[in-house]
Amino acid sequence: MPRLCMEEITCPLGTVVDLSLAGMRVRGAGEMSGVQNLTLSGFGIEAGPLPTRVVWCRTIDRRMFEAGFIFGKLSVSQRNRLSELALVGRRCNCLSAA
Repeated sequence: MPRLCMEEITCPLGTVVDLSLAGMRVRGAGEMSGVQNLTLSGFGIEAGPLPTRVVWCRTIDRRMFEAGFIFGKLSVSQRNRLSELALVGRRCNCLSAA
């Protein structure tokens, strides 16, 4: 699955900006770091908990951060649920290279 721009998909750390089966980019109010299990949700669908690790984090402005996450080993059911959520939450006309 290519990286898809998201619309109205969230996790406990903020809003999911883009998503693929390899990882995601999240924008939120706090600095993000480390390894954690996160549940993504939107449009009545939940995917998770998913094993994630922050690979980068940058400041957008004084109170907003953006971070790149990679997913750990996902089960077949986790991958299927994540794909379902990504396809429902994708923003039209916005595809980028993975």
